[in-house]
Amino acid sequence: MRDLRERYFAGTSRLLRFRLRQDRFKLLCWIGGIVAFSIAVAYALDGLFPDAADPFAAGDIFAAALSYIPALLLLIGLGAMLIGWLPNLSGLLWLYLAYCFIADYMGDLLNFPDWTKKLTVFGYVPKLPVDPWEWPPLLGLALLAALFASIGFFGYRRRDMR
Repeated sequence: MRDLRERYFAGTSRLLRFRLRQDRFKLLCWIGGIVAFSIAVAYALDGLFPDAADPFAAGDIFAAALSYIPALLLLIGLGAMLIGWLPNLSGLLWLYLAYCFIADYMGDLLNFPDWTKKLTVFGYVPKLPVDPWEWPPLLGLALLAALFASIGFFGYRRRDMR
């Protein structure tokens, strides 16, 4: 009986050793949700205009949606960095997000100079399908996002959680 119990618990500990940690599972769920939502939007937009004279292909719409993911990840990384090191100033991220919206979507209406759009994270995203796909700015945004998130997680772990 003891041998059976030891074999049972040995198998259980092996399973527990290889299980996903909760934060990795949440990240995987977020990434899966973003990809699934992007695919759904691409196919919905492709189905809305089937008889258009020059319709965009589903791949073009999907690429346009995916091109914004590094910019969104940079905002998440910036938020993680602020929460990790300066939690009292983490509300400034909302102010920056409002500035991004105003500069990108209302900047032409308000006659903002072009350099103000480059102060936002969305100013470096290629405007697909009008502009060509460009890897360097998207990779730069993704690397900065990883750097900011790492700095934020390091600061969060160092904080006293009393």
